[in-house]
Amino acid sequence: LNEDLIGDSYELAYNLACAHMDAGRYREAEQLLRTSEGICRRVLAADECEPEEIADEVAIIQAQRSCALLQLGSTDMAVKLCLAVIKTKPRDGVVGAVAANNLAVLRKDRDLFDSQ
Repeated sequence: LNEDLIGDSYELAYNLACAHMDAGRYREAEQLLRTSEGICRRVLAADECEPEEIADEVAIIQAQRSCALLQLGSTDMAVKLCLAVIKTKPRDGVVGAVAANNLAVLRKDRDLFDSQ
C-alpha cells in the first residue's frame, strides 16, 4: 500500500482494490477497501456532505469489501457488512442488490429473510 499515492482519493483506493481482487489478491484488496472507507468518511464529512450521501458512498465500498472478506473466509465480518449495507437502503439499488446477493451466498440460503 502506498498511502502517499492514494492521498485523499477514496476512489483511487477503491479502484486499486478492485484491481487486486481481479488478480486474486484479496488481502491487499480488503486492506485498500478499509483505507478507502476511512478516507471516504473523512473527506465527505469535511466537505459537509449529508449523512445519507456519505452512507451511500460507504455502502458501495462495504459491498465490495464483503466480497473480499468472503474470499478470505471471514464470513462473520462479510455478513455484518452486507447487513449494514442493506440496512442503509442505498439510493443505488444495484448496491443493495449486490449486498443481498452476497448475503445469500454467505448464508447459503439460511436466514435469508432475517436481513432487515
